Amino acid sequence: MALVRQRAIRLPGGLHLTILHLAGALDVASLRSMLVCDWYVLAGPTHITDENGEPVIERGFGLYTGTTDQVTGKVQRAGVSLHNWSTTGRWRLRPQIVVLVEAKNRAVDPHVRLVVEARLTRALSADGWTILNRVTSAPTARKRCSRQQRRWADHTAERLAGSSSAASATASGVAGSAGPATSSSSGSSSASDPRGP
Repeated sequence: MALVRQRAIRLPGGLHLTILHLAGALDVASLRSMLVCDWYVLAGPTHITDENGEPVIERGFGLYTGTTDQVTGKVQRAGVSLHNWSTTGRWRLRPQIVVLVEAKNRAVDPHVRLVVEARLTRALSADGWTILNRVTSAPTARKRCSRQQRRWADHTAERLAGSSSAASATASGVAGSAGPATSSSSGSSSASDPRGP
């Protein structure tokens, strides 16, 4: 098992974070943990590959956020790599840190889960991290949430952004909470702002 150490953090609102420091590749045990949490953040060096999958451009330390539903679909695909977390196109991330987030004592609605993910991605991008997510808004999911659910999602994402950014900054050796100044995230310009009405 390729874990250097594991740390647990409790946040207000019943949020439990587990931070995994990987010694090598993203291992099977880590993937299993990602399947039972509500959200996850992967952090590590990023690069762009050529047509043969070989790294050609280093892009610094970056992050990728997701939900357990996305992991389920990913691990069921043939040939999933535990060394490089693939994204659309030729962007790759080699995970060194995995932040697992679980909302204890409450079942999170799937639409709320998507809204939190979108808000978290935008918040981390605003902090200056290289973000590999290509979708940074969830307008349809947000419309299907009640006002109370949207408010909870916004507060939850803000809490998670601070903790995830701090954990990633420690791993990357960046002083403070801000990471590299570039970002690869791209949302639709016509999409609704997930920060709410």
